[in-house]
Amino acid sequence: MKILFLPRWYPSKKDPMMGLFIKRHAEVASSFADVFVLVVIADHTCFETEIVTTGKVVTLYYYYPSSKTSYQFINSIINQLSWIYYLTKGLLQLKRKYCSMDLIHVNILTRLGIIAWIVKQLWGIPYVVTEHWSRYINGSFNGALRIWFTRLVIGGAAKVSTVTLNLWESMQRYGLTNPNYMRLSNVVDTSLFKPSVLGFESSVLLEKTLNQLYIDQQCYNPRRFIHVSCFEDRSKNISGLLRVLANLSNTTTNFECLFVGEGIDFEMLKLYADRLGLKHPQVQFTGLLEGSKLVEAYCSASFMVLFSNYENMPVVIGEAFACGLPVITTRTGGIAEYMTDWNGQMISIGDEAALSSSILHFLFHADEFDRQHIRSYAEQCFGTATVEKQLKALYNIHSVNDVVS
Repeated sequence: MKILFLPRWYPSKKDPMMGLFIKRHAEVASSFADVFVLVVIADHTCFETEIVTTGKVVTLYYYYPSSKTSYQFINSIINQLSWIYYLTKGLLQLKRKYCSMDLIHVNILTRLGIIAWIVKQLWGIPYVVTEHWSRYINGSFNGALRIWFTRLVIGGAAKVSTVTLNLWESMQRYGLTNPNYMRLSNVVDTSLFKPSVLGFESSVLLEKTLNQLYIDQQCYNPRRFIHVSCFEDRSKNISGLLRVLANLSNTTTNFECLFVGEGIDFEMLKLYADRLGLKHPQVQFTGLLEGSKLVEAYCSASFMVLFSNYENMPVVIGEAFACGLPVITTRTGGIAEYMTDWNGQMISIGDEAALSSSILHFLFHADEFDRQHIRSYAEQCFGTATVEKQLKALYNIHSVNDVVS
């Protein structure tokens, strides 16, 4: 079976973290199918194309410079035509080199969904849709023409999936309906994201519980907590978290908050922390961390904090769970579908007083959470085996000859 991923967001030279969760789905799908990814990136310094093979995933990249005339309307038209041109060129190149695809997997609407709908009419290739965007939740999905086209795309899809049921319910409020819906979880590599105890693997039978080993050996800083995000303040509300920490420092300075990641508001938020009087070690900005460095950061903390204004279901919650960390987060999007009283605490959006109280409580009681239980839950919800079954169910459609059972 040959599957073509058409993602709006995907890791590239421009941003190695954008759409990483989609890449992880593609990697899981490559365990049972031939997977190809077509990525078109604007705002590049020059035209460039490359084919990157990672494992069994073949990714075709087209980079192109955006139009920069004095007229925004003309720029918009030229950029849209350029995007269509390079996407079409990529589709034809993949068809010529690897023959026709059996299925197209669209990630994030609406433009790529229209392309998939057209390909279905011309070449008879069915498509499925996975939506990740929280715009249906925060009210930024608007425009009569956009809504009409999105309804067309959703209605023509063989199946539709979202990371949370909440997102699907939000989409349906706009009339985006399809009888074949399912939930597709984010992927967490639980072989990488795992508790680290002095070289012991979590799978090793230990005489003591994982919790007790952490406490006895002080494998994490009980006064350290972590925030991991893309540093986009409008949704992540990192500025609100910083204000909470500034107020908290009036009560105690015996804490450390590790801010991990980078993004459009990274420098602004560092300056804001300075203006609030927050200094090292209470606030530490690490920048982007990946792989084992990111796991080390998780495992050095006793819990994670997210204070988002709106979310769907961020991958970082699953990563924290896989490392055995409880999470403090806001009650937004579909996060509540994965939260219980034994893996963290939820507070209202924007409630800085509640967040301050929760952090203060967790600083002294985070070791009361069962890390083994939280870890097992992550494997059950976000592990590769679980997501592989879900992807096979998503692709098991009658219009595909090579059906995956």
